[in-house]
Amino acid sequence: MTSHTTSPLDDAPFVTALLDTLILTANPDTWTADTGPLTGRVDLEPFAGQSVRLVFHWWIPETASGPGQFQLDDVYVEGPSLQRYLDLTAPGDTAFVPPLTWSGPGNVDLDFGGKDVVLLATAGPDSTVIDCGDTTRAFRFTEGETDAARVEGFTLRRGRADGGDGGLVEIDGASPRFRDCGFDSSTALRGGALAVLAGSPTFVDCRFEDNAVAGSGSGGGAAYVAPGAEAHFVAGTFRDNGVAGPDSSRGGALLVGGTATLDTCAVEGNIAGGAGGGIHGDDGSTLFLNGGTVTGNQATGDGGGMAT
Repeated sequence: MTSHTTSPLDDAPFVTALLDTLILTANPDTWTADTGPLTGRVDLEPFAGQSVRLVFHWWIPETASGPGQFQLDDVYVEGPSLQRYLDLTAPGDTAFVPPLTWSGPGNVDLDFGGKDVVLLATAGPDSTVIDCGDTTRAFRFTEGETDAARVEGFTLRRGRADGGDGGLVEIDGASPRFRDCGFDSSTALRGGALAVLAGSPTFVDCRFEDNAVAGSGSGGGAAYVAPGAEAHFVAGTFRDNGVAGPDSSRGGALLVGGTATLDTCAVEGNIAGGAGGGIHGDDGSTLFLNGGTVTGNQATGDGGGMAT
């Protein structure tokens, strides 16, 4: 479901209850129609963060001595917005996201606004996708969010940052945590999927696949960690990412200018037009590899697997 579309929820369990409810236009104590008012309670919490449109039909009771009433005829829910979920969630709370492909305004360029909240896809990354449509990023963290700001259970795909850093996610001065997320099919100048410009984010059980960078000075087909920044990857996969371009292009999967820690990660099948088919560490960088594998990567320059 894309943003700003309207779809009838004819089969939703609360629709019948709403259709059977009469909304009075005056004080019920003065109402004297022969049918009597119908009342009920309707729980709309499952649709928090969405715009509910109610369609009414105006009518007058058979005994005209009472006020007019509105009969509820139909219920529609406007296209949901992930940004609205985030805006409504208080610090320390969790926004539960249903399984959909989320795209368009309000569902990309998402901003936690400095709040430490959890955005949780309840059905996991196979069923819950943020599709950036090859036009923009999925997330930007720039307001000091901490490790308590979390994104869990999404596939992020088709992000783009032409001439910039981080096609899907840009982190600058924040330290969020991603868990069980996919970063796929995205492009940028540095960090096809992810750029950590400042901060110390963590990525647990995340996969980076089919991302790419291109151009002079490009690097980090999947991810770029800038000088002074830190990133921690746990049980992650970097597969089939690439760096195309001149010899200065480096780090088919990962370009490290700051500090990167990889715990039990797999770096497989990545390609660099310059050095470091899997990983490239620039001067002054620090790289910790704790277990895991680096295999099947290729580079036109030095270091098919790794280069510094």
